[in-house]
Amino acid sequence: MKRARLMDRPADFKKFGINPSEVEVWEDGRRDDGRKGSFEWWYFDALLDDGTKLVMSFFPKIQQKIRKSGDYPFCRLDITTPDGVVHTENFTYDASEASFSKDKCDIVIGPHRITGDLRNYSISISPVNGLGVDLKLASKSTPWRPGTAYFAFGDHDEKYFTWLCVVPRGEISGTITIDGTPRTVKGFGYHDHQWGNIMHMFAWNQWIWARENFGDYNLVLFDLVTNQKFGYLHFPLCFLEDASGNLILENTGGVALEVLEEYYEKETARNYPRRFRYTIDSDKKTLEYTVEVKDEIEIVNYFAKLKFYAKWLMRAKGLRPTYIRYEGTGEMRLTDDGVAVERKSNFIYEMLYAGKRYIKDKK
Repeated sequence: MKRARLMDRPADFKKFGINPSEVEVWEDGRRDDGRKGSFEWWYFDALLDDGTKLVMSFFPKIQQKIRKSGDYPFCRLDITTPDGVVHTENFTYDASEASFSKDKCDIVIGPHRITGDLRNYSISISPVNGLGVDLKLASKSTPWRPGTAYFAFGDHDEKYFTWLCVVPRGEISGTITIDGTPRTVKGFGYHDHQWGNIMHMFAWNQWIWARENFGDYNLVLFDLVTNQKFGYLHFPLCFLEDASGNLILENTGGVALEVLEEYYEKETARNYPRRFRYTIDSDKKTLEYTVEVKDEIEIVNYFAKLKFYAKWLMRAKGLRPTYIRYEGTGEMRLTDDGVAVERKSNFIYEMLYAGKRYIKDKK
C-alpha cells in the first residue's frame, strides 16, 4: 500500500523554508511551476448582503492542459443572484499576457488582476463581456495551514497536494458588473490557495469542505479521506477563530465522521450523508459540530459525462467521481472548562466524492 502523510515534521518545515509559527506573505505567491502534471489556483468567494454569491478563481494552467508543460493562464467568475440565476465568464490568455509573483499574491492574467498581502486584497476582473468585479477583501481573521500545508503521497513524498487557508473570513466591498451594469456591494468573503502534482480523484476518496460564520465565531472544516490506493487515511482539518481572528481550537487528525442519517441521491445514484457530526477535543476544549442538509444547490456527475473507455479506466481504479454543493444548517457546541457556547446558522458546503463509496465512522 502506498504511503500518504501530512508534512508537519521539523524537517518538512526546513525543507520548504516555512515558519512553523505563522503564515508569511510569500506563501500566497506562486508556489509551483508550469511543468507537466502540476496545478495551482487562488480561490476567492463571497456572500453579499443581498444574498448574491460570488466565486472567483485564478489559474496559471487551465485544468484541460495540466498534462502539458508550460502555462495556460485561465480565470473564472461566477455570480449567482438572489433569484438563482448564474452568470459565468471564463477567460483564457497566452502565457505572455500573464504574470505570477513568487513574493506575494500578485497575479495578472490579461486585463484581470489580484494582489494582496494576507490582510488586504484587491480583486479586479474586467467586464470584458459585461460581467466583472472590482472588489476589496479586508481580512478579519488569521491565516491557517495544516503543518507545512503539504500532504505527501508515495513512498518518497514524490506527489503532493496542498491547502493554505489565507483569509478564513473577511469583509468584502466594491462593485460587481452584470450585463455591463455596475452596482455597489458589500458582504463577507474567503480566500484559499492550493497547488500540487496529484489531482483530486487520484489522491482523495472524498472530502467535505465547509466554512461557517457564526458572527462571533468563524469555523473552517476541510475533512479529507485518501483513496483506496493510499489506505483510506483520514485527515479531518478544522479550526475555530473568534471575531478578532484569535485561534480558539485547531485539529489535523484523530476525528471520525459520524454519520447520523443518510439519503439516496437519484442523479448520481448513491448515498450521501444527510446529517453528520464531528467531535473534536483540543487543549481541554471540545467542539461538537453537527451539519444537516437543507437543499442541493449543484449536482455534478463527473462519471456520467465520461466516454465508455474513460469509465472503464475509472472503474478499474476504484473511482466514480461526483460532487454536490449544499445549503445546510451548522450547529456548533464549544465546551471550554465546563462552560458551553452554542451557535447555529445556515451556510453552504460541498462534498467531493471520488471513490465508489464514502468512508464513515473510521477511527
